[in-house]
Amino acid sequence: MTVIGLDVQTLDIWLEQGCDRTIPNTWTAGGVLVDFTGASGRLQIFDACRNVIVTLTSSVSAYGSVYLGTPATSDAGVFNLSFLKALTQLLTAPSRSMYAFDIVWADTTTSPVLIGSIHVAPGSPF
Repeated sequence: MTVIGLDVQTLDIWLEQGCDRTIPNTWTAGGVLVDFTGASGRLQIFDACRNVIVTLTSSVSAYGSVYLGTPATSDAGVFNLSFLKALTQLLTAPSRSMYAFDIVWADTTTSPVLIGSIHVAPGSPF
């Protein structure tokens, strides 16, 4: 589990082709768990020309989703990045793509949280 502070963090993500993976994270500000009530998460994956090829949000897609915890769900500060095997088949293996994960707050302001590479290692294509 990654614990995120106030600054943008770099996190490289390793996925195995043909496998699902969820990466749990926690974001604190001044030692206090962040309240994501009314916010949404957006993870964008880019091709070599910085064009967005996949966007993951709280709506589950064929490629994965983003989960944000709140006090109402008893897991404030928690955000999970879920990647489904279809994403590893889209990106192929071996490959490396850049990504950016942002929180979009209820007032529409955006906070960048994570940036880095998504690496897909060869594995089962099924």
